[in-house]
Amino acid sequence: WPYFGGATAGIQGERVRHFFMSAAVSLAAQSSPGLSILEIGSWTGSSTLTWAQAMDSYCRDQGKILCVDPWLPYFSAEQLQQDANYQLMATLSGLDITYNLFLHNTQFVPKGVKVDHMRGLSVDILPYLKEASFDMVYIDGDHAYESALFDMLMAKKLVKPGGLICGDDLEVQAAECDLAFLEANKALDILPVPDLKRNCHPGVTLAVHEAFGDVSAYHGFWVMREA
Repeated sequence: WPYFGGATAGIQGERVRHFFMSAAVSLAAQSSPGLSILEIGSWTGSSTLTWAQAMDSYCRDQGKILCVDPWLPYFSAEQLQQDANYQLMATLSGLDITYNLFLHNTQFVPKGVKVDHMRGLSVDILPYLKEASFDMVYIDGDHAYESALFDMLMAKKLVKPGGLICGDDLEVQAAECDLAFLEANKALDILPVPDLKRNCHPGVTLAVHEAFGDVSAYHGFWVMREA
């Protein structure tokens, strides 16, 4: 069976987001029966399986998913000092357990859905992919502003006209908080937003704001259609 438990934190964020991810596949399938999805950031493959199951439901079991991820520890030294869970996740990732869990879990995609992967940083891989070749691009990689913005700008080039660009970790949009706060913390992963009593990923929020402006967002999952 697929496995997402233990210290790997295989399913992060609110699980209801996977419902909205499936709904995005349903929307994309209205104009393209066999979808091609680029997933930037796959971890142990929970989102990959969500895409594949949705394709099974809405695309007549047809589709391709390309996963791009370095499968390496990504926490800062400060984060590792503050949270023991981050330390465990980094250790497991450094031992390639996270990568091997991804390989294990993606064995369970429905027949007819093809999953390929490229192991490396998005900055090193995305520029070599064919432009306008994906019906949907999903962004859940590095949360730091510069990396997130790079992924979003590349997504604009890689998605087909009228395709969907979506991502994770947009708990708060820029219009809901102080831009100076986002700017000051854009290199950090996650922290509370003053006065909102909610956490946010400031780098993601600022990058979405600059790349797309306001977008449709549901419990942290965001989506927009590229013109």
